[in-house]
Amino acid sequence: MKSLLVQLDEPTLEALERVAPAAQRHRTEFIRTAIRTAIREIEEEKTRLAYLAKPDHAAEAADWSGAEPWRPKDPTKWAAFAKKPASARARSSKPVKR
Repeated sequence: MKSLLVQLDEPTLEALERVAPAAQRHRTEFIRTAIRTAIREIEEEKTRLAYLAKPDHAAEAADWSGAEPWRPKDPTKWAAFAKKPASARARSSKPVKR
């Protein structure tokens, strides 16, 4: 894992200290999660704008009305995953390399 040096203004640092104190060692994970969330939001906005610029046409869209519902190969593994809170699932997933 690479390190990154970031400079913060005083109000931002104070706010960060309130929500993720360094003493509790949650700050690094908080910052990683915030960066991942910001990246995902930017990518989703780019996708939204691309669809606005060139929307799908009903004639070109695939007809999924007769598709079978997805079922996991091993339902016991899926059940354990589904019981985790979304925030825990996000932490456990690794970022996608492009």
